[in-house]
Amino acid sequence: YLFAGDATSTAPLPDPEALLSDLRSIAMTAPDGASLNAAVATYFNDPAGPWHQTVYAGSATVSDPDAITATAPALTELISGLAVLALARSEEGLPLFQNGPAILQQTAAKLRAGDESLLALRADRGVAQQTIARNLASLDIEETLLSKAFNGMTARDQYEAASHLRELETNLEAAYLITSRISNLTLLNFLR
Repeated sequence: YLFAGDATSTAPLPDPEALLSDLRSIAMTAPDGASLNAAVATYFNDPAGPWHQTVYAGSATVSDPDAITATAPALTELISGLAVLALARSEEGLPLFQNGPAILQQTAAKLRAGDESLLALRADRGVAQQTIARNLASLDIEETLLSKAFNGMTARDQYEAASHLRELETNLEAAYLITSRISNLTLLNFLR
């Protein structure tokens, strides 16, 4: 799974309803937008908090230095902003969101910041991918040159190879002829 770290066989993110349920209870107890933002930040960013300990099911370790887990700040910023926006729906009926647009404006700003962070992550990965592509192209060119050099050192002219093969065939036929004459040689045949 993507964003799972080294636990690639485990889905790193749970059902969204579990996350929304946790954040819904936070929103019900928060007296104002600042308290909600602080509680959501703690929920997602504290290593001992629920996001890291119970919600995120992937591995905290990554053996690939270019891998990204769902605990990356850019992703948690986006996920937290989207989750808060999902709670702001009128169907949720949370009183905190009915007090005015300030919380939604703060959430929109958080989403913009998360989008910029994600864009920076993508740019870093793009640079790494470009470096890998360049290295692969360089290795392909090197392989072509080395193959050509190897073939130049080991390849033979076809006419020269055919001539040498014909010479070996003639020598082999002569050896067979001599062997057959020697095997027929007896004292009686020699005296005749």
